[in-house]
Amino acid sequence: MHPMQKFKLKNSALLVCLPLLLAGCNSELLEESSSTPDNTERVTLAAQPAPVAPYPNIYGYDAAASRAAGSDFLLGNPDFQAISYGSFRKAVRDSGDNAPSVEEIKEDLLLMEAMGIKMIRTYHTQDFIDTERVLAAIDAFMNPASPDYREGFKMFVMLGIWVDAVNAWGGGDIDRTQGSATSEAEMDKAIELVNLYPEIIKVLAVGNESMVHWANYHVSPTVVTGYVNQLQALKTADFTKGYDDLVDELPADVWITSSDNFAVWAGQGDYAGDDYKALIEAVDYVSVHSYPFHDTHWNGDFWAVPLDEQDLPKQQQLQAAMERAQAHFLSQVKMVQDNVNAIDATKQIHIGETGWSTVSSDGFGATGTKASDEYKQKLYYDGLREWSNEFGASLFFFEAFDEQWKAGWEHADGNHSEKHFGMIDMNGQAKYLLWDLVDQGAFDGLTRGQDGDGNPIAISKTYAGNLDALMLDAQLPPYEEAPVNSDSYSVIDSALADGINLYWWGGNSGIYLSESGSSIMVTAGADNFPGWWGAGVQPSVEANLTGFEQGSLHFDIKATQSLTDVTFKLGMQTAGSGTVNHFVQVGGNTAYPISTETQSYSIPLSQLANYEQMDLSAVVALMFFLGEVDGAGENYIPDGVTVEVSNVYYSK
Repeated sequence: MHPMQKFKLKNSALLVCLPLLLAGCNSELLEESSSTPDNTERVTLAAQPAPVAPYPNIYGYDAAASRAAGSDFLLGNPDFQAISYGSFRKAVRDSGDNAPSVEEIKEDLLLMEAMGIKMIRTYHTQDFIDTERVLAAIDAFMNPASPDYREGFKMFVMLGIWVDAVNAWGGGDIDRTQGSATSEAEMDKAIELVNLYPEIIKVLAVGNESMVHWANYHVSPTVVTGYVNQLQALKTADFTKGYDDLVDELPADVWITSSDNFAVWAGQGDYAGDDYKALIEAVDYVSVHSYPFHDTHWNGDFWAVPLDEQDLPKQQQLQAAMERAQAHFLSQVKMVQDNVNAIDATKQIHIGETGWSTVSSDGFGATGTKASDEYKQKLYYDGLREWSNEFGASLFFFEAFDEQWKAGWEHADGNHSEKHFGMIDMNGQAKYLLWDLVDQGAFDGLTRGQDGDGNPIAISKTYAGNLDALMLDAQLPPYEEAPVNSDSYSVIDSALADGINLYWWGGNSGIYLSESGSSIMVTAGADNFPGWWGAGVQPSVEANLTGFEQGSLHFDIKATQSLTDVTFKLGMQTAGSGTVNHFVQVGGNTAYPISTETQSYSIPLSQLANYEQMDLSAVVALMFFLGEVDGAGENYIPDGVTVEVSNVYYSK
């Protein structure tokens, strides 16, 4: 998963009839109430198609006969739950002293087995040493010939193959039509590893979010399809071939996929066309990523507590919010299914990633969308596990363990949300969704790492098992707002208004408050980013500016250098049937030049682009700044130049 998924896509309303399958929170905490308002959109999916043989099965080293029979399908089997697994425990990821040992990985395997996990997902084959050690550790437990063999132990692998574009990380012009030398090496290593461990590796996933355009390393779908077809061509139907006999072939029952964001598989926007259709036709199944956790920011319409729920007990408000989050997830899966079925209705859909972080200093915590905490993580996990078991999908929940190395370049304080998606934290503590397993003794005798005195760390509960203490950290989502009654709505004057946050969307953009707190400062450079930058001034919950339709957006603007050769979009965003940008071009020779002298502008909302699609009851960005590729690069603010915006408000 990328440190921040920046899709500003909103789902169309899906008016369907079947209820969302959910697991409720503890009965002693939440009493069912027949008077609880139902504000959840209902989503129903077509039945999961039956798998087409040959397919991955649940057998390990005794698999030859069962392979030939094509029996006991692995993916979607509720007795073989799946999870994403990153084995690095330290703050730095490398293949030296910071790499996990085989013995440390064995600790993790036993912990995941105790959680009911029997299939894990990895993300690369050769860039770091951990994947080989993971496979060696599993082999030690599963292989009857191993001295560490554990009868009954099974752990299968969805092996990730990292894919990126030529020069994606610097060194020249990026070529998105070619996979890098690293990608080629990843492919070669994947084939080698399947030859070594054909009884363990059941799925090969070509690329991880390698086609989404916000990823600076992204490639065209033709690259991914080419790799998928290369692997498909290596499959052999000779099921008598075993541990040492494949010789650069692949077992026919290893499935090949690519794991990417729902928008790619759903054919949303730029992700439509024959190249994406060809990929769907090439894979054995579709592996979908969906993150309502991130969408609490980007698609906050499902996240606000409606007016008619705001007097309910806290736990009921949280339960209802998480039901909507799960419905939001299913609506994205439905978009994928509708698109996939139109192309090839025999292709199954499984969930390559979804999850819920428990700590955030990057916009999803108490000062942001209030999404991150352990209580919500459990509600989300329980509900989606029940759904996936009923539907027949493997759901690789992200993730087994918190990982310190993630997002270190952004947040040295350790509280970036990317570090805290795990079920077990960095101190060997089981988060709330695992407390029942601790009580049942599932982790008795199991440890993870050592303390400062060299003693093994037993698995214990977070919050010392005190649910009341945990609930104090469980934040309610922002409350839906009634329409603004006054004739003006302030975004920033002497200070940024309460409940409003600044976010960068991508590129080398930056957005922050001035030292005095009375101005918004924006920067954007062209260095090594493919084509766009953006930043937004966004409310924690959609602002309701109904009644301002004939009003204006007011602001003062200047820059540290006159932007005579630079233009970019400035405006607002609304939701509705989909996120819509409303804007004017500023800078350059437009009607709204930007110089070193303060310019005061009042722009009637009726003059903003896409005014006819403006839904002022759902304003998701009160001001945004966006530069997009125009062929000449005029959209980038020169390095070292800052645009300053102040006195931003709306009037009726």
